[in-house]
Amino acid sequence: MAGRSVGRIAALKERPQDAYDGADRHLEPYSVPSPATLLYSVFHLNLCYSSIEENRRPQVVEQCYWPLLRLIRDHELPLGLEASAYTLETIRDIDPSWIETLRGLLAAGGCEFVGSGYAQIAGPLVPADVNAANLKLGNQVYETLLGVRPTLALVNEQVFSAGLVEHYLSAGYRAIVMDWDNPARNNPDWARALGRMPQRAAGVGGQSIPVLWSHSLGFQRFQRYAHGDTGLDDFLAYLAKKTGGSNDTGAYPVYTNDAEVFDFRPGRHKTEPPLDGTGEWARIAQLYATFLEDPRYRLVAPSEVLDLLEQPRAGTLLRLESAEHPLPLKKQDKYSIIRWAVTGRDDLRINTLCWELFEALKSRDSASDEDWRELCYLWSSDFRTHITGARWQTYSQRLETFHRNVVSHPAAKARLSKAAAEPASPPPRVERTGRWLDIETGALALRMDYDRGCAIDRL
Repeated sequence: MAGRSVGRIAALKERPQDAYDGADRHLEPYSVPSPATLLYSVFHLNLCYSSIEENRRPQVVEQCYWPLLRLIRDHELPLGLEASAYTLETIRDIDPSWIETLRGLLAAGGCEFVGSGYAQIAGPLVPADVNAANLKLGNQVYETLLGVRPTLALVNEQVFSAGLVEHYLSAGYRAIVMDWDNPARNNPDWARALGRMPQRAAGVGGQSIPVLWSHSLGFQRFQRYAHGDTGLDDFLAYLAKKTGGSNDTGAYPVYTNDAEVFDFRPGRHKTEPPLDGTGEWARIAQLYATFLEDPRYRLVAPSEVLDLLEQPRAGTLLRLESAEHPLPLKKQDKYSIIRWAVTGRDDLRINTLCWELFEALKSRDSASDEDWRELCYLWSSDFRTHITGARWQTYSQRLETFHRNVVSHPAAKARLSKAAAEPASPPPRVERTGRWLDIETGALALRMDYDRGCAIDRL
């Protein structure tokens, strides 16, 4: 095991610097013996996790984040780590040596850092300028703390819209990681083989970006194995079934989810499995050690999978959205982007305040990067789900203080006053006559047929 892994790292280090068109040159794909399924992983680190109190964050760093770095270092595993810039800043404040260790591993080519932005934001719910600022400001922190500018991004909350593609491209990302299961379920014409290779996600205006897949069902299987609910043989049998055994040379994600659920419990669900003291990170290490010895598989850094884009079954342009799921996201069908819009604690108020802050910052020529960082932080999705009482109080006070300071600025007040003074649009006319339902506004007229399930008759 050690010899094979050391050889992989040496091969990475010996590649010419001009072989890769990005900042992390040591992660350029290298030749992979065939046949072998490429296995990749992206561990998501999030110290803004809604149900974790701030005073438990040092415990998360010690019990979850340090074991992950030791796993990479001791077994020389080319794993991907993703974190918001805010999470990295918070880790630095708790334990600067963790940041230095990760920086050293990245410099040595031992792992890959995957970006996401300054804060974890459900992108389709915020203005385009906020998405652009979030990615730009995140890159600044990544370069400062880690010395890298990532070229692979994990889509925040795994909720995608075509309009996000231009922002990732403008920020220098060459590919994204997005869930396969739900887009595939709602696009029944997709061949299953598409989920085993990198494809291209369609944006707007003819833009597209390569996409690596995350598998919700797969990472849940991984968690059940790590928690001791299933055995090693069970997981290996599941993986062999998904990858086609020894005759498939595609790629498959071993894990693409939270790091905070191993040897720690965030306390979000009453059904969380109890810690049994057996060492979940040790079980994970055993699994990856098995992969290193299995000729059917080859562990690679996530970006190395992009080398397959020119292969058959890869590089197909796909529209991830569908009529059933116009904004696809991970996990079961019951999940919707609405959960971050209206289902959290006082979401209507805090989202309104964030929009007013955005309008105020847009009106100020003097708005600083620090102002935009604060807005990105305040728009974090974790404040809009299972937030604890103590963190909610802290967040509310911080939001209201920033809102009071920014919106009281003369330019902002003038802009908001002008918007408030504009005449409101007249209410729509809604009228039913027999089988017809007519809806008219100042901009459109719609007639629907009640007898045909409200099918559109004319628009």
